[in-house]
Amino acid sequence: MKKDVTSKEPTKSIKSSNSSVKRNKRIVMTHGDDYNLETGVPVKISSIPDIANEAEFRVAMQEINEIMSKGEGNLTRAETKRLSVLSLSVRNFDRATYSIERPKTLGSALDLQKYQRGWKQRQLAQALGVSEAKLSLIISGRQKPDIILLKAMHEKLGIDGNFILEVI
Repeated sequence: MKKDVTSKEPTKSIKSSNSSVKRNKRIVMTHGDDYNLETGVPVKISSIPDIANEAEFRVAMQEINEIMSKGEGNLTRAETKRLSVLSLSVRNFDRATYSIERPKTLGSALDLQKYQRGWKQRQLAQALGVSEAKLSLIISGRQKPDIILLKAMHEKLGIDGNFILEVI
């Protein structure tokens, strides 16, 4: 089942790599990897405008900040839809431009989780239910993790189970 949603706002645009994408861009909702933030309905990837460079990224971020400054409860449906599309565009640009290499070991995956969350090693150890000393040994590769820790890494940190199985 497909659901079409069209935004009918004035024509302020961000430029894509091949053309300008107007605010009234039609968003076709189908099953895909991204979701409309307002409805939770999947968004077809091709409906998300591309951001080609840092200048366009800054323009999109400025527009996001302007919309967000109004406060969540004060947004119109059109502004909410626009925010959703801009957010996905910015996220896609960010992922493509500033991607982090996939970790190759459990230790590097744990280090990445620690960095992404802004945690100290003590906080990571508490979240996983292990001592700092044990976590240090596992991160450095001097000790193999037990099944309880592997399960905690998956459940509490969201580390992909397939990745865990690949690297142990």
